[in-house]
Amino acid sequence: MSDHYSGMLSLLCGAKFQDTPGKCTKCDEENLESAHGNPMRALSGIFRCKSCGNVESTTMHLAKSMFPVQKMPDGALPFYLDSITEKEESNDE
Repeated sequence: MSDHYSGMLSLLCGAKFQDTPGKCTKCDEENLESAHGNPMRALSGIFRCKSCGNVESTTMHLAKSMFPVQKMPDGALPFYLDSITEKEESNDE
């Protein structure tokens, strides 16, 4: 068990996990469970994937779910790097 994982669980002090709809931000499986610590704090708690074991805070899970990071398509990086260098060269002139 990782230090990060055990630290999050210790914050919850024995909170009970419940199945939660949604996808894991790491493995993309729909096998999540969540637990909430302090009921007075809406964003307290953690999400845990039963498939891959990924553990995230509620805030981190919501941020990754709302703005998914995807790999750039093949050939995109040289295209963007070339356009950046062209802009820098035109600004230098």
